Amino acid sequence: MLRHFGYIEGANRIDNAVDAVLREGQLLTPDLGGTAKTREDTEAITKSDSDTTDCLFGSRIL
Repeated sequence: MLRHFGYIEGANRIDNAVDAVLREGQLLTPDLGGTAKTREDTEAITKSDSDTTDCLFGSRIL
């Protein structure tokens, strides 16, 4: 959806952070064979890249 609204850079940062967390394989939700809660994954994603936190909760995109 971010790409649809023209926020390409922010969407790429979020995608890269999600990819990094999934590649580590430590925090997987049940649908991916793990036991992590959505909140745990979200925290790991936002910690994996400080720019991602800005995109999700800061003013860079909005």
